[in-house]
Amino acid sequence: MLPKKLRIKKSTFPSFQGKGRSFFVETMTVRVVSNGTQEVSRASVVVSKKVAKGAVERNHIRRRVYATLYPEMTKLKPGLSLVFYPKKTFLSITRQILHTEIEHLLNESRVYRSSN
Repeated sequence: MLPKKLRIKKSTFPSFQGKGRSFFVETMTVRVVSNGTQEVSRASVVVSKKVAKGAVERNHIRRRVYATLYPEMTKLKPGLSLVFYPKKTFLSITRQILHTEIEHLLNESRVYRSSN
């Protein structure tokens, strides 16, 4: 699970909704926005009721994404907000595919720190 200090707060979430760049894979979308003020990057996962009807299933999806994302958070540039939106096809993927797709999204969005 992602620690609270690395998650986007509910109060700041609406301030960047609809802004930033979006990147897509078959099972999810990520929106990347520069938050400009924070030293660490933060992330959040939004699971629609269209993806999973029950709260238990939505929370399970959210925990899977957070668990896969947590080791990658230290490699990200500071001052970014990332919002992940899983799609219906997310329900049928394995842990390995999830890890590969999150890495692909983070590479495509160029949010990793440079290796200097």
